Amino acid sequence: MAKVYTKVGDQGQTALLGGEKVSKADARIEAYGTIDELNSFIGHARAATGSDSKASPLDSWLEQLQHWFFDLGSLLAAGVAERERFTLIPITAKHTLWVEEKIDQMTESLPELRQFILPAGSELATRLHLARTVARRAERAMVQYQASGHVLPEHAVPFINRVSDFLFVAARYANGSEPETVWKKSIPP
Repeated sequence: MAKVYTKVGDQGQTALLGGEKVSKADARIEAYGTIDELNSFIGHARAATGSDSKASPLDSWLEQLQHWFFDLGSLLAAGVAERERFTLIPITAKHTLWVEEKIDQMTESLPELRQFILPAGSELATRLHLARTVARRAERAMVQYQASGHVLPEHAVPFINRVSDFLFVAARYANGSEPETVWKKSIPP
């Protein structure tokens, strides 16, 4: 049985898909590492879906996103040449459309949002809000990687942007009929 540890990373380096070694501080590592973190937060949220009828479709949608996050992470771990050389599943506009369809389905049953709300509510909702913030950070990491002169997969940023919207709506959806906590401008104590 192969060991989990390789000791390759002990000097602060890691290998990309294709074998190129880079610093663990590389913007690409931050980008796909944050996607990995997002995937874990989604798994944590899924653990709270339980048998609630509203959560049932949500669980399968979240699982689908987890599979796509592995695809996206692989794409980010590969350079442009490796994306063509290896058989990697691209993130396409269809992925983003799928996410938008799920957002629209959930939104149909939600009251119109006219004010900012606090990230609060049920166990599932709060976990989805946490995942949303990680999705936003993943988006920033990908944009930063792109700004440093690297080429991202074409539809990666719109997809992850829409995922963060999905997670916001999913958190509201998971709260069901519970009233949302509206943000109130604070008065200093």
